[in-house]
Amino acid sequence: MAMRSNTNLVSSEYWSNLYASCQGPKTSINPILRNWILDHIPPCQGSCFEVGCFPGSFLSVFGELGYELHGIDLAPRVESDLPLWLRDGGYRVGEIRQADFLTFENRRLYDIVCSFGFIEHFTNWKDVLRKSASLVRKNGLLLVETPNYRGLLQLLTHAMLDWEGLLQHNVRAMDPRGWSRVLRGEGFSISHCGYLGGIGFGVSPRRMSVFNRLGLRMLKWIEKWVSPYLTRPCSFYSPFCGLIAKRSS
Repeated sequence: MAMRSNTNLVSSEYWSNLYASCQGPKTSINPILRNWILDHIPPCQGSCFEVGCFPGSFLSVFGELGYELHGIDLAPRVESDLPLWLRDGGYRVGEIRQADFLTFENRRLYDIVCSFGFIEHFTNWKDVLRKSASLVRKNGLLLVETPNYRGLLQLLTHAMLDWEGLLQHNVRAMDPRGWSRVLRGEGFSISHCGYLGGIGFGVSPRRMSVFNRLGLRMLKWIEKWVSPYLTRPCSFYSPFCGLIAKRSS
């Protein structure tokens, strides 16, 4: 996922370098997110548009459900490689564009518009959310997901072990209730709004110092012993936030 904007907390070069060696959609996404999609989205021959779609991991899930796949990203290979990868997977592929989401113009509307780990990289996340909502046709769905660094346990964990990564995220944007307030004003009703998953730590420090390694080892030990008891989604420790909204007008 790469987008260009002067309100973007992450450079497009970062995303390009991250996926430079990618040779296709990842074989799997986090099972919490995969199950969230499959539990709420019915199979359909409609259209799906993903904001920040490279390298196609999430689009592939919607492809499995029968949707025609569309998307936008700034990754250099999004137009040349991603459609081929998706077609090789047996999915129906529509238009995949390399463009800046905040400035591109598209008059088409879609049955599903989605973004995963996207809006939290912007300071003007409400504008990003409204732009996403504008692409949803009547009775269509909008799916939004971000990590939950706003929860106290998650915030402290990332502040101690991945400060550089934390600075690339707008913690204030990780607010499902805030998303729902914006979307109600755009003519949406909320189907699901909250946190996803039991306790879990998705920390990947950029620099693996001795402190980082010891901290990660301790986190894995804690997660192993407490995860059977902390399975209920909670703002304090859940790793993800999610919202599903339906355009009603």
